[in-house]
Amino acid sequence: MKTRSTVFAATVAAIVLAASFVMIVSDDSSASDPVFSGYYYNQLNTDEKAVYDKLESLDLDSTPIQSDVVGGATYYHITVSLTMSSAGSPDVVLKEVRNAWLATKMVDPMAWWAWSYDDPAAAIPSVSVSSSTVSFKIMMTKQYAEGGATALKGMVTDTAAAIDAAVSGFDFSSTASTADKIKAINSYLCGSDFKYDPAVSSGSGDKCPYNGTVYGAFVNTGADGKHILVCSGYAAAFQAICDKLDIPCLTVFGTAAGSSSNDLHAWNIVILESKVYGVDVTFDATGKDSTAYLCVGAYTVNNGVTFSQSHQPFVSNNTDDLYMGGFVSYNLEDSGYPWPAEDGGIVVKLTEFAPWIVIGLICALLAYVLYSIGKKGEQ
Repeated sequence: MKTRSTVFAATVAAIVLAASFVMIVSDDSSASDPVFSGYYYNQLNTDEKAVYDKLESLDLDSTPIQSDVVGGATYYHITVSLTMSSAGSPDVVLKEVRNAWLATKMVDPMAWWAWSYDDPAAAIPSVSVSSSTVSFKIMMTKQYAEGGATALKGMVTDTAAAIDAAVSGFDFSSTASTADKIKAINSYLCGSDFKYDPAVSSGSGDKCPYNGTVYGAFVNTGADGKHILVCSGYAAAFQAICDKLDIPCLTVFGTAAGSSSNDLHAWNIVILESKVYGVDVTFDATGKDSTAYLCVGAYTVNNGVTFSQSHQPFVSNNTDDLYMGGFVSYNLEDSGYPWPAEDGGIVVKLTEFAPWIVIGLICALLAYVLYSIGKKGEQ
């Protein structure tokens, strides 16, 4: 009987241990795992998707950059025409075109047709609707358009090569985790090679014309050799590297709480271990703590406010009423990513294996109780 009781206790303990293991490794959250692929595209209606697809198919080899002289000033643009299945009034179509343009800007950092502006209204001032045919101009600034399509194509090629070189420079080990990579990207963009555009922060002087794009983040430099950026440039650069490393990432436009008002802003969200977190490289690069806004949750507190309070997706401020698009952003985790201690010491190991330690103690206790019960039954 004693042997039978002992075997029974050990068997029950083993079953509990195995069940716990299956629950941990199987992670039944996969059914609700977040998916970023096509996230903004899927929020577009049929006509907006047609515009998006048309924009993404633009090729500088066959897309001439045109110029108009108005009042002595030269304005540059490209012209886009397409058929919409159910084109409405010009006002409705204009909003649809701007929505699609903004989606390409957020999804594709290499969308050169969106490099000149962050404001869809400035980029696409009007549309022409004739039956089901829609035509519109995408305005482009002198810095990108003056040299024509050939020069802009060179800028695109140089940017792609520079992004590849930056990614190769990380030289991650085969065991590097997604968290390691995200942290490295943030650290890289917060490094001494980059700085926030001083003309924007001071409100005076000439702003860098490339400060909101990956061309400015990876190719163009100021007189001091630094890449000069604003929030949209930091967000685009972060996404460009994430895209190369197959890290699920989205760019978000909206407002962020400033000292006295809500300023227009751009940041990112990422998927890490099947959870969605916010990343604000701009705030990390310009703040005292370069990891304060790295993989944060909705209720992560910085400077006395939560991330969800300080970052409002797809809304405009009262000063610059820019159109931020009719999109919905992913909901973040409540808490930020639990970064392990840097030293990798005994505390980290205990934290990592804590669930198994607890399960082991429970199994040992269960085995002891069952053994004791069996032993009493023998008496």
